[in-house]
Amino acid sequence: MAKILVKTSGGKSFYIDDKNEIQRGGEGRILLLPSEKDKVAKIYHPGIKPISEARFNQLQKLDKELFLKPIDLILLKSEIIGFVMEYAGSNYFPISSLFNRSFCLRNAIIDDYKTKIANKLIEAVKQAHFNGFVIGDLNQYNVLADLKGNLKLIDIDSYETPGNKHTGVLLDDIRDYYYKGIVSMNSDYFALSVILFYLFTYTHPFKGIHQKYKTLADRMIHQIPVFVDDPLLTVPKCYEAVENKEVQTEFEQIYINGERFLFSVKGTTRIATVPKPVLIAKHQEDHILINVIFQNSTIINVRFNHHLGYIETSEKFIIFSARDKGYLSKKNELSKADYHTLYLGNETIIAQKNNQLFHITDNNKVVEITNFKLPENSYTYQLENVLIVVGQGQMFWLYLDEVLNHSIRNKRIEVFTEALSHHNGLIQNTGGVQRMFYHTGKDLATVKLPKKVKQLFQKGNTGIIQYIENDQLINQYFRIDGLNFQLMPIKPDNLLEFGLMPGENTDGFIFEPEDNMLLIRRINNIEIVSEIKCSKISRQSTLMYTKAGIIVWEQDKVFLLNQK
Repeated sequence: MAKILVKTSGGKSFYIDDKNEIQRGGEGRILLLPSEKDKVAKIYHPGIKPISEARFNQLQKLDKELFLKPIDLILLKSEIIGFVMEYAGSNYFPISSLFNRSFCLRNAIIDDYKTKIANKLIEAVKQAHFNGFVIGDLNQYNVLADLKGNLKLIDIDSYETPGNKHTGVLLDDIRDYYYKGIVSMNSDYFALSVILFYLFTYTHPFKGIHQKYKTLADRMIHQIPVFVDDPLLTVPKCYEAVENKEVQTEFEQIYINGERFLFSVKGTTRIATVPKPVLIAKHQEDHILINVIFQNSTIINVRFNHHLGYIETSEKFIIFSARDKGYLSKKNELSKADYHTLYLGNETIIAQKNNQLFHITDNNKVVEITNFKLPENSYTYQLENVLIVVGQGQMFWLYLDEVLNHSIRNKRIEVFTEALSHHNGLIQNTGGVQRMFYHTGKDLATVKLPKKVKQLFQKGNTGIIQYIENDQLINQYFRIDGLNFQLMPIKPDNLLEFGLMPGENTDGFIFEPEDNMLLIRRINNIEIVSEIKCSKISRQSTLMYTKAGIIVWEQDKVFLLNQK
């Protein structure tokens, strides 16, 4: 279909145009409605049974503040082909992002925010059940949130309603295997508890390694969550126990006693506090030297390239040179009152205040960039030394290392900005095809993705994508060779923030975080060439390669690692 005239059940007429597609799933396509910027149309694929008028009417009982529900049916020659619904907008992201500790730190996510999100999700499940609906696939990608604490449930037309059974298709992470995977209101309660547990603890309740029961299903059936005392169970290091005893008791009732009920969260869900060890500035572990660079509970972000880096706290940016092996030298400090964001080129530091950019020179002089300002309501995404700015139907490429006097070299491209998602990797959706951006070494290019990607992490031309296949959540390494996207056979358990030391062509190494371990992989085949024990690292650590050594960001600490 290219451009067709359709009508709504409310009597409106408008054109559905392929060029306005912003997303595509297994059931249909999502297209922006140019005449109503705050609404989109879902058009079912041929062969997919559309929503019925009766089901549409049933779903009207749901609160539009919590559910992206159908607003109006779309008709083609009196046949239902889709429906109109609210457009959430680019500020919303899947709640799965909140399962990543670095994402929460970078966006100043606090316990009160998570409690607010949890209670809204509980209210949504309660409301769906009150109206006789079963959600079914209540997974972390069908729940959207924004940084203000608003919540939206999507995929509403898949709900089980009176007279319409659920398909039984759902993500394995939230399938209730203890009760044989049967979809019901009770399975919704179980799925809700899994999302909340992940939200509060950064861990799926049945992740980790059990010597006897290897799969999630076996662990659920034998009631072995991560918080039980089991000598055969290795718990992920990122797991942070819940301090609220009432909340923890509810998790125990669900996972150990097999009870199913609507979860409740009262008071704070703050993680358990443990005494923090006093760190020695320098110490050794087997084959590595560890320098403590910074320790502060207010760390928000850490970013390093091969030569430069910064640690961002709630008050300031601390900028370092990373050129000398085994040593970081402090270059400068910038107050957050003066600048709210920093961007690092290979040799250049660019600071942002409001929509204005400033060049921080080598002698710490501040030079205002006058030939470019960020558009209103734009967002940024950085690939190597190119800063991508997206806003108001335009994409700009800013070459961070090409600053001359008051000007920065930039390139402008007209784009359909609504077809870009950016919270978990910059992904472009066009005509049902996803593409990702990457740095060729000289400029930026795009490459087609072979899977429908939920999120990705990339360093150079290497990374990890996350996608769903056969109801399984899969993380898989990839490489980009020329214009070819290559999936590698290595599938880690998590989306990892690894470090990358590039070499010529496909030579070079990946530094991958593992619980109490640094894994070194060769880029050309992603195979492990070395394993180095390190008690400072967890799977949720962020690693960065520099000339000075490997930077490790682990919660409120930043380390520099070097081999002896």
